Amino acid sequence: QSVRILVADAPPPPPPPSLPSFWQTIAHQDIQAVRFPNSARTSFAAGMSADDDAYMALPADHESFRRDGVYTFRLTYGGGTMLAAGNPDWLTSTWTQTNWVTEGSPGTLTCLDAGCTKWNAATDCSKFKGLAKSDSGCAVLDGNGLEGCWFNVVGSICEWNGGMPVAHGWVADIMTLDLLWKTLPPPSPPTIGRRAQEAGPRSWS
Repeated sequence: QSVRILVADAPPPPPPPSLPSFWQTIAHQDIQAVRFPNSARTSFAAGMSADDDAYMALPADHESFRRDGVYTFRLTYGGGTMLAAGNPDWLTSTWTQTNWVTEGSPGTLTCLDAGCTKWNAATDCSKFKGLAKSDSGCAVLDGNGLEGCWFNVVGSICEWNGGMPVAHGWVADIMTLDLLWKTLPPPSPPTIGRRAQEAGPRSWS
């Protein structure tokens, strides 16, 4: 009588571990405390720390942040009328874009969360298309670049209805912009804003 021996296929190797991601705060503002200086429109710099009420520090080596042809950002607004918008998910927008933020156009936008989708669904000037250099004297960066208006502002030099203009005509008091590292953590201790690290209502109320 013959004996049949079954040999099971070897299980496939496990997938390689994904690399950790790191968010670095590159801009922050509490407009009820301070506005950005006009000089920031050309220097793209303000303050000394992400804990400052007006802060911007864009990396000189921004190409090192580009992965697969895109940059990944997270922009969060708080205060003002933001909570009255009706959905906490709309406080934050996460997306990729093909151009760096100091160019005149964001390039191609790809939304990564419900906040970005909601902002992008706005009409007229407040429609969020990514971030680019603003053509308004009231902003350093905004959500449509050189197309006019300055909604979805990053680096507000003026006030609009007592705060910062956001998609759908919402008004914000606080703004934090983060840039994603996808390979190595920032060199030296990363300058991560206290408000960006904290979770919970206190950060954005």
